[in-house]
Amino acid sequence: MKIRALIVDDEALARQMIRSLISADGEIEVVGECSSGQEAIAAIKKFQPDLMFLDIQMPGLSGFHVLEKVDPQQMPYVIFITAYSQYAVKAFEFHALDYLLKPFDKERFFESVNRAKKIIRQQGLSRLTEEIIRMINTVPGAPLPGAPENSQLEPFLQQITIREGGRIFALDVEDIVWMEAANQYTRIHTLTASHLLSCTLKTVQSKLDPGKFFRIHRSTIIHVKFIHEVRTAKNGVYSVLLTTGKCLKLSRSRRVVLTDLLKHCSS
Repeated sequence: MKIRALIVDDEALARQMIRSLISADGEIEVVGECSSGQEAIAAIKKFQPDLMFLDIQMPGLSGFHVLEKVDPQQMPYVIFITAYSQYAVKAFEFHALDYLLKPFDKERFFESVNRAKKIIRQQGLSRLTEEIIRMINTVPGAPLPGAPENSQLEPFLQQITIREGGRIFALDVEDIVWMEAANQYTRIHTLTASHLLSCTLKTVQSKLDPGKFFRIHRSTIIHVKFIHEVRTAKNGVYSVLLTTGKCLKLSRSRRVVLTDLLKHCSS
C-alpha cells in the first residue's frame, strides 16, 4: 500500500512544489492539501495520513498548534518545511522526523522522504510486535523475556533525538548496536559513530522494544540483531560477541533470560 501524505502550507506555490517532488515517488500518494491549521486538523481526521509535510507559520493556527490539537492516535509522522530556522529545537521536541529549511534542494528533500518511508514501513512491523506482546501479557505470569519490570504497553521509540555540537538530528533506533551507562547519561554506539544522550540507560530502555533490546549487564544494553554468539570462559565468565567484533560482559543472572529471548526471536 502507498504511504498517504498530507501537504500543509499557506503558500500555494510551496504546496505545488512539494506535490511536484512527491509525484516522482511512486510509493507516496498525496491525499490532501491544506492552506491553514484548521484545514489540517480536519484533513488529518478525514484522511488519516501516514506522513505530513507541515509549515510552521500560518494564519490562525501555527504548525505547532496543529500538533497540539490533533489526537495522538491519529498523528501522522511530520516533516516540517519552513523558512524560519529558529524553530528547529522546538520542532524536534514534537518528535518531528526532519526539519527542512526553505529553500532546499531536491536531494535534501528526498533524503528526508526516504527516511520517513523507512520509519513508516517499520511502524507496520512494530504494530504487529505490539499486538504479540499484548497477547502474551494477557496470560498471567508470561511477560516477554527480557522486558523491564512495570513496562507499559506504549508505542516503542522509532527514533532518538540527538543534540551534539550545535547539531540536532534523529537517530533511527534500528541503527543502534549497543548502549552503555555513563553516569546520568547514555552512550549510544552505531556501526559508524557514538553519541551521548542526556538521560539514563534505564530511561532509554523503558522506551525501547524489549524484544529487540536486551540489558546484558546493569550498564549495558545490546540490540539482539547484532549478536554473533554468546561465549562462556573457563572461569565461568560469560560474554556476548557482536557482529561488529565488540565483546561485552554478560551478567550470569541474565544469561538464561538472553537464551530464552533468542529462542523467542528465532521461533
